[in-house]
Amino acid sequence: MLLNARCLQDERLLFHLECLLTLAEARHFGSAAKTLKMSQSAFSQAIQTLESMLGVAVVHRTRRFDGFTEEGMVVLGHARNIVGMVEKMRQAVDLRLEGVTGEFRLGTVPSTLFTIPALTQHLHRRFPKLSFVVEEHTFDELARKLREDRIAAALTYFSPDGLEGILLHRLYNERYVLLAPTVFDLGASTTISWRDAGALPLGALQTSMRLRHIIDDAFTSVQVSARPVVESNSMLALLAHVAAGACAVVVPANFIEVVPMPAGTRALELVDPDIRMPVCLAVSQSKLDSPIGRALLEFAAAVSAS
Repeated sequence: MLLNARCLQDERLLFHLECLLTLAEARHFGSAAKTLKMSQSAFSQAIQTLESMLGVAVVHRTRRFDGFTEEGMVVLGHARNIVGMVEKMRQAVDLRLEGVTGEFRLGTVPSTLFTIPALTQHLHRRFPKLSFVVEEHTFDELARKLREDRIAAALTYFSPDGLEGILLHRLYNERYVLLAPTVFDLGASTTISWRDAGALPLGALQTSMRLRHIIDDAFTSVQVSARPVVESNSMLALLAHVAAGACAVVVPANFIEVVPMPAGTRALELVDPDIRMPVCLAVSQSKLDSPIGRALLEFAAAVSAS
């Protein structure tokens, strides 16, 4: 691949590389154009201009987006590095001029969504001019976005195998309760076994969610095959079904500490066995050597020590 010598001096190059990264994220020309507030024709022209500048085709073209060429994958990797370096440069200049400013993107799996405010408040106290964007994704999506520098940090479940290029700092062990309608005759006890919970009509997160696998494994450990009567990718949607008396739902204990339980529901601690899963702060290695990176590690150390 021969690089046109003038393209490195072209002020449009960075914009075209950002278009390429947006296309890699959206996997669709129309969606990528909408994200950048461009017409689809203008966005397509930007990608074609980048190809002309580089002298290679970077995307497979059929009637729709059909992935990247081998050369396109090489360009994509370098584009992430270049755009990331420029963003670091801008942040360094902004820091010297007026302190940490701009937009900070955080990710979370659905079950740790309610721990995020503690993190954003900690960062806001340190960096008052910083604004936050919180994205909810599956465990695998968060790992990909961290590797691609699409988010800077995430609250997620611990991975014993680790995640390449990502620091995992344990925060706390997540425990679980059964949120059930009071119309279910569950007696006066404040606890319920996983085996007994598995015999109830249950709502559950979809199988793409890591928490669903944790819960399914817990039921399997007591030889119960729980079959949900309703599935959703939204904890709040499941909560609505519990409030309507349709089913019970297994949720992290901190969920009910943050979200008021609807009238006509009760929470029972799940026991036999006592399942606890480590939740961690995941931070891109590229963000550690920065004021925000150090603040993230301070937050993690304070939470894990409490």
